[in-house]
Amino acid sequence: MTKLLGFGLLALLVIMPVMATPITVNIGTPGGMYNDSEYGHFITFTTGSGLSIQSATMTVGNGAYFDTTGSSPLAFSVTNSSGPGVGFLTPASVADNATTFTMTFTNGAFTQGETFSYNIDIDNCNGGDDICDATEMDDGNDVYFSIVVAGAGYQTTTVSGWYNFNESLNRNNSGGSSSYARVTLTGDAPATGGGAVPEPVTTALVGAGLGLLGLLARRRKG
Repeated sequence: MTKLLGFGLLALLVIMPVMATPITVNIGTPGGMYNDSEYGHFITFTTGSGLSIQSATMTVGNGAYFDTTGSSPLAFSVTNSSGPGVGFLTPASVADNATTFTMTFTNGAFTQGETFSYNIDIDNCNGGDDICDATEMDDGNDVYFSIVVAGAGYQTTTVSGWYNFNESLNRNNSGGSSSYARVTLTGDAPATGGGAVPEPVTTALVGAGLGLLGLLARRRKG
């Protein structure tokens, strides 16, 4: 029985899935031209040990677009001096009337616990004006984010999702005077198999299996 249990534990280790690291990214987007210290856009890499954000693609739907030139625009800009800390690379600008753009970061710079802040105006949110309020934006898929993360020993992984302007909040999640879209994206980055650190449960199983085999060897000698 002891022999069977020992070999069973070792067999379990062989077929166990490779360890994955949990990913959590928190994102906030203000409606329309509400871009300031209270309502600015942000991306926070909340959880992702050993990983870094490589790129973040933002897309608006339901007829909305980025208003970066012309009347009452707000061009893309990095705020709160957050760019250097996360290795921000591009874009230098976003085309007027575009519906999507991608932000890129230096490999290994945008790591767990870091926040990137930026401004850009979103217009024509189902209502034809420059204010994307909750009544206009709470009935469909309004903003889409796709975040690419990578790290040594882990597979490059994408977490993504749509979210809506459906609450009157500011970036600190407290009461505000405009609509504010917030979302938490989650996922797992699987290890490539070469550089993974064993999970505690895996280590315990290895120890149990080796201990049982050692006990079996001693019984045979006795």
